[in-house]
Amino acid sequence: MAISSGMGTSGLVDKSGVITGWTQMPEGYTTGAFDWVGMILICFVLPLAITWAIGKIFVPKELSRRR
Repeated sequence: MAISSGMGTSGLVDKSGVITGWTQMPEGYTTGAFDWVGMILICFVLPLAITWAIGKIFVPKELSRRR
C-alpha cells in the first residue's frame, strides 16, 4: 500500500505520511535511529543544501530577481 502517494504541493504530507507509515509497520519491525536520520537528511537537510547551492549559482549571475 502506498502511503502519502499523490502528495501534490503539500510539504508536510510526506513527513507525516512517513511517520504514519512507521506506526503501521508489520510486527517485528522497529523504527531505529537510522530511519530518523534518513528522514531528517532527505526532508530537511538536502532541500536546504540544494536551495543554498542554487542561490549561490543564480544570485551572482543576476539570474534571480530579489525585490
